Amino acid sequence: KTGIGVFRHEDRVRMMSQALQEHIDLPQLVGSGILTAAFPLHSSLELQRLRHEWARLHLVWSWAQPLEKIHEYFGEQVAFYFAWMGFQAKMLSILAIAGGLVEAWAFFHGWNAALHTACGCAVVLWANIYYRMWRPLVNRAM
Repeated sequence: KTGIGVFRHEDRVRMMSQALQEHIDLPQLVGSGILTAAFPLHSSLELQRLRHEWARLHLVWSWAQPLEKIHEYFGEQVAFYFAWMGFQAKMLSILAIAGGLVEAWAFFHGWNAALHTACGCAVVLWANIYYRMWRPLVNRAM
């Protein structure tokens, strides 16, 4: 766990928000124009640690993401989103490479019915592999 005590950053924010809303009606203050918006503040130390580990230029060439740290700081939904986006990017890169090869072939040899059929079958196969690879990741995370 990061931060102070036994609670994750997200849990502390949720508890503070609930305690605050017991005494102040933030949606009413925003609706009446007294406040423009209400957002919880970030923990600058924890955010700096996450930034140091995650927002690095060399990670552009890597698929690595600190999903555990993202989960601890932002919570389950954000960590799940980035896990899925990372998986999606990996899987789409395979399809993009295959599509580039097909386009190169078609440029030199022209499109024909067999090529259309092969592309359709390849996408169906890719979708099946995508699903079979994503399902265990989700099951392991739950």
